[in-house]
Amino acid sequence: MKLCCTTFPNWAIVISLLSLLLSLFTLFVNFFLRPIFRYTVHDKIRGCSAGGKIVLLIGFTIDNQGARTGVVKKVTVELGKKEKDSPLHLLQWEYFFADKRVNADGEAHLAMHTTFDRWAEPIIVSGRSATSINIRFISKEAVLIPAGNYTCRIKITPLKKREKEFSITKELVISPENAQVLNANPGTVVDFSWFV
Repeated sequence: MKLCCTTFPNWAIVISLLSLLLSLFTLFVNFFLRPIFRYTVHDKIRGCSAGGKIVLLIGFTIDNQGARTGVVKKVTVELGKKEKDSPLHLLQWEYFFADKRVNADGEAHLAMHTTFDRWAEPIIVSGRSATSINIRFISKEAVLIPAGNYTCRIKITPLKKREKEFSITKELVISPENAQVLNANPGTVVDFSWFV
């Protein structure tokens, strides 16, 4: 009986300390956990040319699983043919766009129409939330795009260096018909899908 009485307070102290540690861990996770980003690149992309420059319209979902607000500083795209020593074309974000359904020529059906939303700026994602955003990328120089297989390297850079930069490489196939539209018909939007 004496043993039980002497060990009981020790167990109470251990349980109290464990409860305190659990409370502190819960406090940290709920209020102080740094931004943890997860990125998803949407399946469908669109392309066109503007003033001889290549334009890609790509959608993203950015999920912040951390407790604190996070900021994505910039998103860039490098586009190049799969052949070795092919030049890479850097595409920088220009503006965010929105897809709106509009009535086309008085017809009953509604068509998707891409409209300017706002100029590209750092993307703020609150803690434990996600945002879906569509970005228009444009090349820095005039580019002719021949048909073929392309690699598209997407790089997403958070504001703070301790948060990991995200990079993904996807394959894009441009058919001869789409290449002709891109190079000869400025402003005409072509739908693509990533090659899986």
